Amino acid sequence: MAQTRFDYAGSYPCLDRAVFRIRTTTAAAAILLLVMGCDLQVPDGGPTTQPAEDLVLVGTFDWSMPERFGLDANRDGRIDMPNTIEYVLNLDQGACAAGCRDATPSFTVILDASQVSLVDPAGVGFEIETYAWTIAENEAIVDSVVTDSSQAVVQLAEGVYDVTLEVGRGDATFSVESTVAVDDVLIVSIGDSWAGGEGNPERPGDPPLWADDGTTPDSAQSIAHDAAHRSGLAGSAQAALVVERSDPRSSVTFIFLAASGAGVVEGILEPDGPMAGSDGVERTLPAQLDELRDVMGCAGDDAAACAREIDALLVSAGGNDIGFAFTLGSLIALDPTLLVNPIYENLLANLFADVEQEIDQIPSIFESLAIALEQLRITRVFLTAYPGSLTYAAGGQILPCEEVGGDLFPGLEVDRTELELLETRLRQPLNAALEAVAADNGWVFVEDHVAAFEGHGYCGSDPYQEAGYAGNPFPDLVVPSSDPGVRWFRQAGESVQLQGGGGLFQPDRLATTGTFHPNELGHQAYMAALLAAMGY
Repeated sequence: MAQTRFDYAGSYPCLDRAVFRIRTTTAAAAILLLVMGCDLQVPDGGPTTQPAEDLVLVGTFDWSMPERFGLDANRDGRIDMPNTIEYVLNLDQGACAAGCRDATPSFTVILDASQVSLVDPAGVGFEIETYAWTIAENEAIVDSVVTDSSQAVVQLAEGVYDVTLEVGRGDATFSVESTVAVDDVLIVSIGDSWAGGEGNPERPGDPPLWADDGTTPDSAQSIAHDAAHRSGLAGSAQAALVVERSDPRSSVTFIFLAASGAGVVEGILEPDGPMAGSDGVERTLPAQLDELRDVMGCAGDDAAACAREIDALLVSAGGNDIGFAFTLGSLIALDPTLLVNPIYENLLANLFADVEQEIDQIPSIFESLAIALEQLRITRVFLTAYPGSLTYAAGGQILPCEEVGGDLFPGLEVDRTELELLETRLRQPLNAALEAVAADNGWVFVEDHVAAFEGHGYCGSDPYQEAGYAGNPFPDLVVPSSDPGVRWFRQAGESVQLQGGGGLFQPDRLATTGTFHPNELGHQAYMAALLAAMGY
């Protein structure tokens, strides 16, 4: 019987999902054009004895990539944050002990033909006996797989592939083609405590539990997470989790290096001072960019020598470089009722004169960062603004806080006049300087969360009432509060309860480090702003 190849790429009702090719007789091909409006059904009795040359392929295949971020390998209820070169390159732990700088990472791709069917002109389905996959890139075959099931698992590097599925029944073969894009989104978070999630431990306690790497508490990465106070509730980590869960056809690799106390100079470019972990041992973390280059498999100063390109580098920095914590502490201590007014006014003027000088150094500080980033392959850099903590919502209005920080030490606080100075002479000028830095370097300035924070300041309503802070609800996401005036900042007494204080000879509320940082609700605003900026 004469055989021919019949190509169909039409828009008939029951076959418009497929672009298919079949080997059949010319007469059978003509018959197929008369049955495009059929109601396809697969009989309960399974395959029949219809001649294979009278069958037609319906449907097409799909593909997916298993999630890489949002896992919990050691089942401790915390998101795994491996921060290793093996994780970045998708290799087994320890595989790079002898070096992996020349490795090309590949990722698991699941090819799925479960929606592909063989039917006869009456719409009756028939069993597919073989599935043969051919994967090509730039017309060169890179892999081929033959199975008797509808799924095939392959390892592919990032890129776009032309994939052909040829299914067989008896001596007849039928094929369908599609394009498969393999994309693992690499997101990196560097910077300070606002990026790291300070004030939001994974599990509250004294000591609290912070992020881990999915192995053991005494691993190098878990110890670093603990010392840096990194939390999966941070806006950057939450954004990476949403990106991972948003598209089954891609995966996410998330590298988390932000640390409490870090600035651009001390922290990102150079090691910061010793940091005490939950065990009380002080450790000096490596400079964040040095660690990033290591986990990216970079060699020398040539960005092209890095094993991977960063899709999104998230940066929160500048506050520690201008001494924000010192300024805030000074305002709490400088109480006008305890000092002679001229002395108070003079101290206040000197304090903000120093702040202005520090802000003037922001362009040069970030110029050093921009130069250092040239040693990495980066698609886009996202620099985040700092939100304010000075207003609350009540009765449908946004009102100013009368004071903040009064819960740290009895009789001392940042009063309303000082809050206005903090806003107009520190936060707003700092954000303006950061926005100019972003514009000068072609970075994306992220600021949508700043407006969202209005009405949710330090003096807002209690977000927990009697329930208290339960920690990270992973694998679930944070549930937003319906209270329009709920507080998005961590207060001092709250921070002591969640992550402990300063020890025997230090007043807990002064020594605890979570105070004045965004809580998990505030980090949801960070998350939303980052997602919008990244296009999700």
